[in-house]
Amino acid sequence: QLRGYLEKEVLEEIGNLRHLEVLDLSNAYVDALPASIVNLTNLQSLLVDSDMTMPDGIGKLSLLQEMSWIQIAPNTVAELGKLAALRVLCIRGLGYDESHNKAFVQSLSNLGNLVGLFISRSGLCSRDGLSDSGRVPARLKFFRGTSATTFHQLPRWFCKLELLSGLTITVNRFTQDDLEMLGELSSLRFLELEVSENCTAQERLMISNAQHFQSLEEMKFLDYEGCLMVFAERVMPMLQKSKA
Repeated sequence: QLRGYLEKEVLEEIGNLRHLEVLDLSNAYVDALPASIVNLTNLQSLLVDSDMTMPDGIGKLSLLQEMSWIQIAPNTVAELGKLAALRVLCIRGLGYDESHNKAFVQSLSNLGNLVGLFISRSGLCSRDGLSDSGRVPARLKFFRGTSATTFHQLPRWFCKLELLSGLTITVNRFTQDDLEMLGELSSLRFLELEVSENCTAQERLMISNAQHFQSLEEMKFLDYEGCLMVFAERVMPMLQKSKA
């Protein structure tokens, strides 16, 4: 872990540490990572500040398992799809450029080992492109969209995430069908759902199927438009905490 201001020469030398497995620059004052970083082919964890510019060729870091916080940019978004060993990905800056969004969706479909996906400081996002590809990060257990990250609607490919355990998301549109889709996620234990202001949502949502949300232990629901969520008897048997 390196902190404070780093001279350019020091950064360039990091690329010579061929056996380095963890590089933490999240608390360093660095504008851009040097091109030599892509020579760290044994690197498994790369932690940076989102303001740092990434070099070309990060797809060469084939053993990388953790990457955060990465700012989406033209030279990085397509390269992400080459990091097949990636298990945790934390990104910022989605939603502002449609071409970047599409490229990210394509890359995401190649990350079969991804367990955690965290998205922050992004605009209005649409992640529905995976619905048609047939390829989703099926091992995903945690999805979190925070800090001014809003989705048009609940991504339809979530229905294929059989291992999803924790979900935090803000959407502009939410329907009964979306609620039922979430209810069918058998591994879901934590759900934090926010329906944003000036959204399109049904006035009344109902959880009535006793087979839905079988594993849910904690639920937080926030709706600025006053949508009513109704719970039938004997639903969500594992629920310990709820907030609406």
